[in-house]
Amino acid sequence: NSEIYFSHGGGNWGFNCQLIVHKQGGYGAVVMANSSAMELIGEIIRSIAMEYSWAEYISGPYDLYSVSPDTLKRYAGRFRVGADVVANVTVDGDLLNMDMTGERPVSLYPVSGNEFVRKDHHSRVLFVTAPDPADDHIKLLDDGTERIFTKMGHDEKMPFESISSGDIDTGIEGYRKIWDMNKAAWAVTEQRLNRLGYLLLGSGKVEEAIALFALNVEFYPASWNVYDSLGEAYLENGDRELARENYSKSLELNPGNATASRVLEEIGE
Repeated sequence: NSEIYFSHGGGNWGFNCQLIVHKQGGYGAVVMANSSAMELIGEIIRSIAMEYSWAEYISGPYDLYSVSPDTLKRYAGRFRVGADVVANVTVDGDLLNMDMTGERPVSLYPVSGNEFVRKDHHSRVLFVTAPDPADDHIKLLDDGTERIFTKMGHDEKMPFESISSGDIDTGIEGYRKIWDMNKAAWAVTEQRLNRLGYLLLGSGKVEEAIALFALNVEFYPASWNVYDSLGEAYLENGDRELARENYSKSLELNPGNATASRVLEEIGE
């Protein structure tokens, strides 16, 4: 409840943190985790709130509603969240799963015929059907705000989806279009592209990760960190010369980059 609590969070690859404070009660919590899973922090904060009886933080228990298999199937699909974010909704027995770009899948639990909740967040997900299934959409309700996710066609792909599926050129071109329209767009921020690059690298898609890290260098040539990430991907790919080149550039921009110094020493400057 944003009227009662103030919160702020942040993080980077492998680390997340969250602050939440009761505006009048003088209590709250700060959680820092060496994990990219924000849902872990949510579980920790909710456990603290339950243990110390925080006012109006934990909602009462829900009674699960039985939704027919045909209705669940109708709700499934891919929904447009933003310029490069897709919510992929699939059926999982009596529940739904929602997998957003760059995030871990979450289970959605039905509490009415079209309303679902999740264990790791207080938001509610409403599925709205229309006479034409192509016009079906999702309403995400969160602290008095409402967001609409429109349904996507089967052949539509966001830039990250294209890159992740191996269509690197199409994905890179999609990001360049976003960049040309609005260089301040969240979809093409340095931190986000870097995080997505590491998602690809961590899943073994080294060529795709190199392409995304290289695009980040193109967009942010004055950043030491983009060269560091690209150097790491080249090293993972066995290309020591390009790794050396990018780590050297990173060290030039940031002489305090201990990682670049160590790697250059290991592979030979």
